[in-house]
Amino acid sequence: MSKTTILLVACLLPACAALSNSPHTSENGGGVGEGASDNGDDASPLAVASKFSLISNFSITSGALAPEPAYELLSDLDSDPGRALISLADAAGVPAAERLFDALPSSLSNRIGEWMTEAIGDDGNAEFQTLMAWTRVVLADVEVHSSLEIGALDAEGNAVASHTLTSLGFHFGDEVVEEDIPQIDSLPGAGHAELTVTSAADAEGHTVRFGEHRFGLLFGDAAYRAFESRVQSQFGTNVRGLLAEAIDCPSVAESVANRCVLGVCVGHTADLVGLCDGALDRAAQEIRDQFTVFDAEILRLQSGEARVIPTADGSELQSGRWVAEAELGQGLRELPASFVGASF
Repeated sequence: MSKTTILLVACLLPACAALSNSPHTSENGGGVGEGASDNGDDASPLAVASKFSLISNFSITSGALAPEPAYELLSDLDSDPGRALISLADAAGVPAAERLFDALPSSLSNRIGEWMTEAIGDDGNAEFQTLMAWTRVVLADVEVHSSLEIGALDAEGNAVASHTLTSLGFHFGDEVVEEDIPQIDSLPGAGHAELTVTSAADAEGHTVRFGEHRFGLLFGDAAYRAFESRVQSQFGTNVRGLLAEAIDCPSVAESVANRCVLGVCVGHTADLVGLCDGALDRAAQEIRDQFTVFDAEILRLQSGEARVIPTADGSELQSGRWVAEAELGQGLRELPASFVGASF
């Protein structure tokens, strides 16, 4: 298993950017926070801004979650579309398909899938290959955009923070499609959590530690919206529309209706169109359903820490690590991660 990487971009206020081993004192000589001593000896060595902008990159596949929604369905439509359409129509209980197969002798009905595949040929291969590729990457690397607001550090360097999710970003090659995170009243802690933050100094610098917190997160729902948005921008239509462009149902139906065996022809053009359209409706619904399987009822960040390194422009978070786990329709799985960050 490769290590997961999370990029944490920390937003520090300019007045708090300078970090040193000496205490930060107020005008009255006290440390940061209400619990600081008068002489500053017990003051926190680290001054932290109250607001942070976070971008966390989760490589979900390296957490052994391996989400590939709808890949096999699209692969079947690409490699043997006729048989795939019949299977989808049967699963959906399409009336036109039932009428067609009830009316035809077995010498014809047994060859409908074969003839449909021949009629479709390689017309939709490019579209299906593109969709298949996107289903393999859309949930492989996910950006979680969020805001973190930290209260005042006390004399021991402890504070309470509020962490709120704002959007998710999904990678399609070099392009990232960002989707808002809806409020999810049914999931405890969805979109918002409170946590503890602790800073401590040693001979080499400062360490910031993050306490446990968790979210309910609709990864799959947002991923599907990003997937459909990418289809729209690339092809000018939605997923169902693209399926119809890849498989022209009226053309396929006309071709198959003219097939004959021993002088008996298939006919039933309208039912063939209905079978094909009903199958594509089912395919579009199954694609969406297979994405939403990966909605996370739990994204648990058990703990985290990073080294705080002062820079000319503020500070950086280095050697950061998270201990985390997620539930993406397969039970809780470990999702360890590392992170780095820079102030701005």
